Amino acid sequence: LFRHVGRSRARPSDSHRRRRGVSLEVRAPRQAARSRADRDRLLESSCVSVATMERNMEVTAYCNCGKCCCWEHGLLVSPTHYLALSQTRTLFPIPSLRLKRRRKNPYQDEKEQKTYIFDKYWTATTLRGCVYEGKTALGDLPKQARPGPLNARSLRKPLRLALRVALAPWCLLGRTGTIAADLDLYPFGTRMYVPGYGWGEVRDCGSAIKGPHRLDLFFNSHGEALKWGRRQCRVKVVRPNKEWIDRQVLVPGAVKGAVKGIDRAIQCLFGG
Repeated sequence: LFRHVGRSRARPSDSHRRRRGVSLEVRAPRQAARSRADRDRLLESSCVSVATMERNMEVTAYCNCGKCCCWEHGLLVSPTHYLALSQTRTLFPIPSLRLKRRRKNPYQDEKEQKTYIFDKYWTATTLRGCVYEGKTALGDLPKQARPGPLNARSLRKPLRLALRVALAPWCLLGRTGTIAADLDLYPFGTRMYVPGYGWGEVRDCGSAIKGPHRLDLFFNSHGEALKWGRRQCRVKVVRPNKEWIDRQVLVPGAVKGAVKGIDRAIQCLFGG
């Protein structure tokens, strides 16, 4: 999820720029202006001003396991170090112990950070060595989309639907899943419909999820994530507060809220 894909293009050295007569003092402003222009061109090409649109996207699955989210179990030794419990990548995996540095989460208040003897730790990204909490960028737990009881996907599996009614009636209604996307193009709260997955909401991000054609869907288990894999899907995108009822100028705000509530209730029954 957090691993960059692609090769970096080689850039000319400073001495080569001097031979070509390019001043090093004006290089940074030129690069900044060029990056801003490229960003504006990308935003314009991605149609971010459009409230509702459909787009072909590369959709990848992930879960909360250590392989997908880059974490490992660790045993606390001191406030600054922990023993990483990992397995060797051989024919017969053997547990190995490595002493690694432990860090405080720079994006979280120190008073809210809890310390346990046995915990999970990041192994990649800028949070390497910090405690892994399994939360999204908004601070809540990720969820997998669930179809409603009257959806065709649920009706095709009557035994599973009966088990949901008998053993877990609170899981009967449909649910919106968690989606990770590029926040510069799809801000928090953007709703998306992915065929085969259902409705999801952008609540997370990743360093490798860049561009208007990349999405990551959350699944509860690693087996379901592997089954989904990577697919090309036609995704419907609805920007926050840009639904069809929000564009009605003459409709009062209370009526808009009621219409949205009815729409969410219909999705809980028939959505998916």
